[in-house]
Amino acid sequence: MLVILAWFLARLFYNKKTELATAWRARLSGVHTLLLNKYFVDEIYYAAIVRPLVVFSMILWKFFDVIVIDGSINGAAFAYQITSEGMRKLQTGRVRSYATAFVVGVVVLVAYFVLD
Repeated sequence: MLVILAWFLARLFYNKKTELATAWRARLSGVHTLLLNKYFVDEIYYAAIVRPLVVFSMILWKFFDVIVIDGSINGAAFAYQITSEGMRKLQTGRVRSYATAFVVGVVVLVAYFVLD
């Protein structure tokens, strides 16, 4: 029964007498605004859920991603760069240098075991 009444009123307001719809809209402007904006659910959802999540994700991005993750990766790369530059000086490509270092190492090991 309520469906038939709603159908009849909608047909009357929007097909037969459109001035009635305009008059009711002016009389019930607060209700019209509330219904037109869907009870402001989208605005409340944006203010209560979406905006805080966006702010929190920006904080995570600026601090955790940029400082913690990128900082640790860049720090490790810098440490490897410094280490490799130091090790590169040891690798001269001269066999005599390598043989001398090997002999010195063997002498130090033998001395360690003999004197211990």
